[in-house]
Amino acid sequence: GLDGVWTTDDWGDSNNNMSLQLADEDFKALPLAIGLWMTGGHEKKVADGTHDQMGGQFGQWLKSLSPRPIFLRIGYEFHGPWNNYDRESYLQAYRRIKDRYDQMGLDNVAYVWQSHGFDEPDSLLQAWYPGDDYVDWCGYSFFARWQDSNMINFARQKGKPVFIAE
Repeated sequence: GLDGVWTTDDWGDSNNNMSLQLADEDFKALPLAIGLWMTGGHEKKVADGTHDQMGGQFGQWLKSLSPRPIFLRIGYEFHGPWNNYDRESYLQAYRRIKDRYDQMGLDNVAYVWQSHGFDEPDSLLQAWYPGDDYVDWCGYSFFARWQDSNMINFARQKGKPVFIAE
């Protein structure tokens, strides 16, 4: 859902209202990084268009924040077993979101494709990669096993900058 974007809601760590926070003078000039989570089979609903209305509302909100730069991490940590994404549906969902937001004229959003940061041979990264036209930044989670990450080399091969997302 979009709870916490315009309304105050608690997603498990405290009350949150992104619109109120972003309107605060202390945050007016700062870029925004958003992790768009699609677990629980929602990647399939995004891919097949079930969530188009909600995605459109979210896109209009992102557009309203222009010229603030936004880094949108679609389906972050895509191959993490805790997300349990279906690869084909994930790829379709990622591409659908970017295509729709391009059609809406969002020019303040950079699309970040983020791995969980380890146990990622090149073949796995290539299999989950949405494509050069869909990825602005390659990202990964920089935690205890960062030495096992292949994302930096993969990003270099693709000519993409690297975003350390977590």
